[in-house]
Amino acid sequence: MKRTETVLLVEDQAIVRQSLKQAIVQAFGSDVQIHEAATFKQAEAVIMCEADSLSLAVLDISLPDGSGLDLLPLLNAEAVNCLALMCTIFDDDESLFSALKNGAKGYLLKDHSQEELAQQLRQSRLGSPPLSPRIAHRILGHFAQAPAAAPPADVVEAELTKREKQVLMQLAQGKTRRQVADALCISTHTVADHIKHIYRKLNISSRAEAARAAVQLGLTEP
Repeated sequence: MKRTETVLLVEDQAIVRQSLKQAIVQAFGSDVQIHEAATFKQAEAVIMCEADSLSLAVLDISLPDGSGLDLLPLLNAEAVNCLALMCTIFDDDESLFSALKNGAKGYLLKDHSQEELAQQLRQSRLGSPPLSPRIAHRILGHFAQAPAAAPPADVVEAELTKREKQVLMQLAQGKTRRQVADALCISTHTVADHIKHIYRKLNISSRAEAARAAVQLGLTEP
């Protein structure tokens, strides 16, 4: 049975909100249920009333009466089955890492086309938390600049195949499964299998962790 998505869309600019709404419909179909909110208070009310049904939240950061980042703890507490994604113009470290630390499972920038946003949203339901390429590079840069530390045992000991390393490097660059498949001339189903094996071998579950693992394993773009 096809899953019906129930989405909280938080965006204060009407034009941008309409574009995001169209991307959500493009991603999940016309039967998707979308609760729109233009302010923090409106979003808070939706979460309290619809917490049990929410499956996805697309949150702006800058709102007229607060920050979308402050909605994350409420979603974590009340809407336990909801996947929270940020969609914002802010690409600074403070916003990015605050969002990830507080439970955001993806971080998208608004400069994507509607088609690209729809594709990223679809990927979120296939186990690939969406990250804009610029955000993925920022995460890579953050860990690359951090003091060198011994990689976790599971990363050191994991025996990735040559192809799995290639896929991991592509993921760390923020590419979608389709983009990875095109770059490596393989099918998206094969990419999905490689991702599953990589995540299991490295004991990770997100693209942020994949980016960190790529740095620790010394994988660089050819």
